[in-house]
Amino acid sequence: MFFLRGMVVRRARTILTLGAWVVFLGFGLAGVAKLIELNAFEAHLRDWTIVPDALAPLVALLVPMFEFGLAGLWIVGRRGRRVAAAALLFAFLLGGVSVAQYATHPVPECGCLGILAKYARLEAGLPKLIGVNVGAVLVLAAWLVVVRPDQARGHETESSPAARLGRDQASTPAYTLIEAILIVAIIGLLIALLLPSLGRARLGAQDTVSLSNMRQHASVYAAYATDFDDYSPYPVDPDATLNVFRGGGQVVEAEYFWVTELWQFALADAYYDAAVFSDSFSHPLDRQNGTWITYRMTSSFLADPRYWVDRPDRDVSLWGGVRVTQTRFPADKAWLIEFHPRRGIPVGLGSVGQSREGVGLAFVDGHSERLNGPQLTVPLFYGDGLVDQALRQIGIFGMHTPDGALGRDKR
Repeated sequence: MFFLRGMVVRRARTILTLGAWVVFLGFGLAGVAKLIELNAFEAHLRDWTIVPDALAPLVALLVPMFEFGLAGLWIVGRRGRRVAAAALLFAFLLGGVSVAQYATHPVPECGCLGILAKYARLEAGLPKLIGVNVGAVLVLAAWLVVVRPDQARGHETESSPAARLGRDQASTPAYTLIEAILIVAIIGLLIALLLPSLGRARLGAQDTVSLSNMRQHASVYAAYATDFDDYSPYPVDPDATLNVFRGGGQVVEAEYFWVTELWQFALADAYYDAAVFSDSFSHPLDRQNGTWITYRMTSSFLADPRYWVDRPDRDVSLWGGVRVTQTRFPADKAWLIEFHPRRGIPVGLGSVGQSREGVGLAFVDGHSERLNGPQLTVPLFYGDGLVDQALRQIGIFGMHTPDGALGRDKR
């Protein structure tokens, strides 16, 4: 009877110990995944109404650090019961916060598809998160109840001090090897975690260079306006079937709105010393990818403000140059906008809004900055309009703003 009872207890201890290992390995993997994609995890936390936006960066850093730290302590084998108790409390708190979020998260009143989609994602993910944490709490609580402290450390009871000394001496080399392997693994993991951070820092420096380029081009546009009776760069003829752009020994033919892609040819000889393919025309990342032009001229200054209305068919007789002095909001009206592969084209359907890195713009007052979707005016849906010689027939942030030069691209 007692033999059977002891065998059942030993099996229960073995099963619960395996379960505890699964819980801690899950903590470790979850912590590593969150640290690698820290920005994405922070963005996810901002969807939680129960977590203040000001605390989201701190919580985004602390949660994976706790998960990874608890897993590391468990693997090392130091103070197993204390680590298990800390993990139990952590899982209980995380599960409790998830339950509170799930219970208090209201359906958004706005019928916007983006907000509703975010709500649906959160609603679908919370039950899974709650279930995982409840399971972790149950496993760890059962392990703490069933497994005694001496067994938690992996030690068997021995009556002889000499036997205990012999056991410790015998186990010392193996334990030292485990520690060495763990240290090497941790160093390798830290290096792996550091590399993406270095990559992000490098991309941040490249973005800074790109904004500097855009400021230089804005100063060239201002010089053009001084030289050409206050007109924004406008090297096209609205009555021509094709416009010819010459610069740097190159000749390019294109339709009306294509000047937004090819403006550097028209301005190269007079303002860029004929350097049509200068590095200043591209974001550094674009040059690495073989793209030679990043900055697009806004369409707003290629037609009268009355042209920029929310309808597909527009009055092409309104095509023509626009004076810079017509701009009502020079600090909020873009001259140039940045397109490049990492962020894609800032289409008005929401690509900028989905990227927390935003898009670079150069403004009429000469400054440049990087803005994201909520900071930009929603463009006209039909872009250049459903007319002949239109280049983009879907709205682009910073290019197809209501009221054109009279409007503002920055909210």
